[in-house]
Amino acid sequence: MNANGGIAKEAARLNRELKDSQKERKKLEKELQRKEKTLAEAAALLVLSKKANKGNKLWERIRQGMIFLLL
Repeated sequence: MNANGGIAKEAARLNRELKDSQKERKKLEKELQRKEKTLAEAAALLVLSKKANKGNKLWERIRQGMIFLLL
């Protein structure tokens, strides 16, 4: 009888550990998705800022050229 009670307790403990592990996995997956989204947004902003910087340099050159033509 005691052996069956021990097995039931062990099974209950293992079930709790499994549920805890599944909960932790879901939490980590959610955190990973959030970080991936943040990284993608940061990469997009970096690309846009580089493009904007190139555009600003181009407009600055055009503006300088126009001023030169006016002189």
